[in-house]
Amino acid sequence: MKNLFKSVIFIAIFIFLYYGFSYLLLPKENIKEFGLIKTSEYEILGEAKNSVDAIVVGDSLVYSSVIPMEIYGKYGYTVFDCAEAAFILPDAYDYYKVAMESQKPKVAILGGNMFFRNTRKRKWYVKYERALKKAMPLLNYHNNWKNVLFSDYGIMSIQKGYKLNKTIKSGQFLDYMKENDKEYVMIESNLEYLKKFVDLAKEYNTKLIIIGFPSQNSWNHQKDKKFNELSKELGFTFINLNKYDLNINWETDTKDKGGHLNYFGALKASNVIGNILKDTNLLVDHRGDKNYKLWDTAYLRYKEEVEK
Repeated sequence: MKNLFKSVIFIAIFIFLYYGFSYLLLPKENIKEFGLIKTSEYEILGEAKNSVDAIVVGDSLVYSSVIPMEIYGKYGYTVFDCAEAAFILPDAYDYYKVAMESQKPKVAILGGNMFFRNTRKRKWYVKYERALKKAMPLLNYHNNWKNVLFSDYGIMSIQKGYKLNKTIKSGQFLDYMKENDKEYVMIESNLEYLKKFVDLAKEYNTKLIIIGFPSQNSWNHQKDKKFNELSKELGFTFINLNKYDLNINWETDTKDKGGHLNYFGALKASNVIGNILKDTNLLVDHRGDKNYKLWDTAYLRYKEEVEK
């Protein structure tokens, strides 16, 4: 009986510390409106409402390719990566809706690669892991202490969703975008989600751009061809950076032999993303604006992280 009592006390203390620690790591903005658990999942809710100009939703190709602080430092645009490794479309769309509602961005960028993923192979995740993460916020935000600074409205992300990685694992140059006669058939449910992303952008009067981020493992000619067809059919802009002359050196600019860009490759991709945003003529330079002083501070902190 005594041991049982000790066990109960231990479990009670663990639960108290777990949720207390979870709360400390969560961004605090909009908690009352969106709820604690949702805030744990969606890092962008740490930003002041309607302060983010452009959101980028996608998988690991997004958080490996887009450096929001570099874009802010050069152009003054506020950009946030709403990305997760192997993001499945139901989760990505949930994040997209929250980001649109809380920020009403002028531009929404989607990483095209997530529309190639077969969610049906991950039914176990949809059924179990998603439910577990909703019940246990720390599973979603346990690394937040590494990436945040304390501000006058709570906790703010320094890297805005980007994951800094300077690892170099050289890959060989492959002619992976070589033209061929193959056709890509998109999974029907993925196509339906794509239409939902397009419709929501129209609802918020947000310019939608789908981008193919550099990856020798994820892109090819037939996928590029499919998105060009869909862009005309559904009315969105499609840009494939795999066909741009980014001056990517696959010996130095990749962290995993060509699958993802490292920091040095992401610098090149982010410069192009900044130009793409500039060409929309929808955004303004916020640098030096007193209302965006926390972004100026975050930029300085980000540069410190890069130089370490």
